[in-house]
Amino acid sequence: MKQILLITCMLLTFSAYAQTVRKLDNLTMSEIDAVNASKMSQSNLPGVSVGIIYNGKVVYTKAYGSSAPGVNATVSTKYPIASISKTITGVMAMRMVQNGDFALDDPINDYVAGYNGVTFRHLLSHQSGIGHYADCGGGYNGAFNAASSILTVYSCSKCMSPPGSGTIYTTYGTTLLGAIIDIVGRAKYNRSYIQLYNDWIKTPGGLNDLTAEHDNLISGIAVGYSTAGAAQTGYWNDIGWKLPAGGFVSTGHDLAEYGAGLMNHTFISSSNSTLMWQRQSTSGTPVNSCNDALSGNYGLAFSVGGSATDRRISHNGLNSHGFSSLLYLFPDKNTGIVLLTNRDEKTAALSEIRQALENTLLCPANRDFTSIINWTGNWIYEADNIKASNTFSPGVGAIVFDGAAGVILKPGFHAQSGIVFRAISDGCSGSVNPY
Repeated sequence: MKQILLITCMLLTFSAYAQTVRKLDNLTMSEIDAVNASKMSQSNLPGVSVGIIYNGKVVYTKAYGSSAPGVNATVSTKYPIASISKTITGVMAMRMVQNGDFALDDPINDYVAGYNGVTFRHLLSHQSGIGHYADCGGGYNGAFNAASSILTVYSCSKCMSPPGSGTIYTTYGTTLLGAIIDIVGRAKYNRSYIQLYNDWIKTPGGLNDLTAEHDNLISGIAVGYSTAGAAQTGYWNDIGWKLPAGGFVSTGHDLAEYGAGLMNHTFISSSNSTLMWQRQSTSGTPVNSCNDALSGNYGLAFSVGGSATDRRISHNGLNSHGFSSLLYLFPDKNTGIVLLTNRDEKTAALSEIRQALENTLLCPANRDFTSIINWTGNWIYEADNIKASNTFSPGVGAIVFDGAAGVILKPGFHAQSGIVFRAISDGCSGSVNPY
């Protein structure tokens, strides 16, 4: 049976926080820092931005290393998120499905000719058969234009047939989906793709720094480093054509806020979110006539893994101008990890950092709260052992310490008015619902 200690008072005091976020215990934050320092050294990463989501909230953001030669990275440093952009387009498409603008299994030929048998579901799950870079032409420079991007996609070979029979990952297929969203948005809402992104994701998510871009003339953007480690300091403006599939930039903080919004169903309904996170089946026997290999494990715009009660929802990104990115979510635990670095071909290194952080975040052996907890809102922290010797001050909300072995309240611990505190003794063997 759960043992509960409850302290309840009243105070209507609110605190504001800057973009730098520190809402984990001191021990966990130091472990995150140690992992990043070690892996950055091993993989020769110039800079890393980390965003941690816990209990559905962004709880930790920090920047490490350099954003450019001789320049320290900060939490305001921006990085291209590359193919993580595909998840944004996927959410926007599901918003249109939710609004009744089109259905998942509607043919896209109603909007763009020449794609017999291809549906919106196929575009979202990489089952359209449209080729990837090796089987397509180049894009154009400058800002995103739906008509021009459609012409770019027309250069691609139709690599797999019939549509839906297999999975070939394709930037061009998601670019085509974004162009169709632009067409439908202008017809139904008098809003372009970018305007709909601002209305449906950027504004409700409070994402000031997750923006649609096409070049590196952006205040605060990092300098990318090549696979060989050379700084890529020249001007570039060639990602606008594939904006829906690879043209967004972000800070680690805002990408983490986006991840929290996904799990909190800020942008689309929970039923549509769940649908996006289900692996899509294939039918028939695919005939692959191109250079890109068949793959799998895709939901709708996300890579999916794990079990039915421990889902792993993710996407990574590579930008040839010297950037790698990772968005990794545990929706059943309302936890997530975001990692951005300014070095190309380093998604494997980011995955190693993520793996090293999982146990620290999901069910750590120990937590130690030794500094003042001074934020508002409801929070749940789990571990085998939890220690606290600090003050909850000031703020309004609830904090739950859930320890399997014990919750030790050391001398100096107390909650000021306005804070509800609960200590529960069953630990973190399963998921915990927000308080």
